[in-house]
Amino acid sequence: MKDITDAGGILEIDTQDDKTSYRSLVGIINRRRMAPDGQEVIMLNGAHYRHVIFRLSSVSDWKTQSPTETMAAERIGRWHPAVATLRSEKRLDSIEKSLRDRAFRLLHALAREAEARRHSVRLPKRNMHGYVDDASRLTGKLIFKVADIECSVDVWQPQDRVPHTPTREELERQKKNSWDRPPRYDYVRAERLSIRLETSSRYADKIVWSDTKTLRLESRLPDVMTTFERWAVIDTERKEAERRAAIEAHKRRERQDELSREAYVQHALGERLTADLKDWELVARLRHYLADMADRVGHITDEEERAAVAVTG
Repeated sequence: MKDITDAGGILEIDTQDDKTSYRSLVGIINRRRMAPDGQEVIMLNGAHYRHVIFRLSSVSDWKTQSPTETMAAERIGRWHPAVATLRSEKRLDSIEKSLRDRAFRLLHALAREAEARRHSVRLPKRNMHGYVDDASRLTGKLIFKVADIECSVDVWQPQDRVPHTPTREELERQKKNSWDRPPRYDYVRAERLSIRLETSSRYADKIVWSDTKTLRLESRLPDVMTTFERWAVIDTERKEAERRAAIEAHKRRERQDELSREAYVQHALGERLTADLKDWELVARLRHYLADMADRVGHITDEEERAAVAVTG
């Protein structure tokens, strides 16, 4: 806790060769309310493996109007165009009216902050029936272009499971049919919101955050931007690593092909030399045979036999 405070509320560390259970430490700090001014410590992954970021809930590198101020403003003078379209198309009508304005404000704050960081914001494409059918395969309410990847944010109202109180009719049915039992639970809309982050990058998975008793989603919005930018860095690094690996693999294949060609040439040359040796040995044997034959003919005294041998030769 002291390290985070001394760092100004945002602490980044490299946990390489560090066996400390930081998630447990953060849990202890928050449960015991050890952070100053009733804040919480938020822990999230950084841009690299083993890179971890800790921050106090009130401290962030947010560039535009703070999310808390956006939530508390009496009215939004000018909605971000994408969010204004969501409002006009009633895209958040599944959220109860008491929470709907807050959901729009969360998206509005994210959209403004993204563009302040030079990330583009758009609505997902929909098919003729009105369902999301975007080439990115993302299904959130807004899609953000961050470097070479796209990321989406969805906002919804989750449900709580509560014990079901049987009605008179359900009890009567159960008396008649013992198997016809009332459900044990009901699902009711919770008085909170959740957000889901997804990306088109194949190197990251979705993240879901919800309001808690001590930490509301507006305190999480800086982590949305940090997560998107971290995903973009990871995507770039992994693709570059894959590119280098592909180049090395290509070089290895070329070297193997070259060695194979050299081996083939050496084998073919050996076969040729062996064939030449056999031919040379055969010629030498024939010469030796002919010399022996000539010598034998020279020693024949019978004129007729010598003439016959000469004709045969």
